[in-house]
Amino acid sequence: MSQLQKGDVLDVQVNKAGKGVVVEALHKGQVAGSITSSIIQRLAECVEKGYEYVAEVIDVQGGACRIHVHLK
Repeated sequence: MSQLQKGDVLDVQVNKAGKGVVVEALHKGQVAGSITSSIIQRLAECVEKGYEYVAEVIDVQGGACRIHVHLK
């Protein structure tokens, strides 16, 4: 997978993992990583209700990046 850069727009999807959920960011159809936040459960519920979100990369430092998640 190519390197993420500031300004890239990633798709957001929810995957169920056992009893929990994992919210993932996709870059060109491939999982770029999981999204962590104190409101991740609420975001997952909204996605499951049909709301579509994207994650815009605002900063990349090594293997971590900061994103801004908003409605598609």
